[in-house]
Amino acid sequence: MTLSLFQVVATPRLAREAFFSDDLADEQLQEYWEQMQDESFMAFLDMVALDLPKPAKVKTPFARPGVARDNMLKPSEIEATARAYSTQSEINRRCGAQQYA
Repeated sequence: MTLSLFQVVATPRLAREAFFSDDLADEQLQEYWEQMQDESFMAFLDMVALDLPKPAKVKTPFARPGVARDNMLKPSEIEATARAYSTQSEINRRCGAQQYA
């Protein structure tokens, strides 16, 4: 009702589920969680529904990197994005999302 996204990360446990792997140290998780803040609900809507990317307009070549244990984007979603942009995906299967934090 408040259009707040903070409830997604309201506790360190929820933040871990959303953004970090289980093997991230609790102390490091706490440090990251303390830096989290609310996000704009309208910006979120814009990203997921209102202003979607237009792959046909992109002419610059790029690679779509990702990690196998990402808690937000599955490898299949990263690969689908790469296909939409006629490029390659590169999935690192040896690391988790916390290494990119």
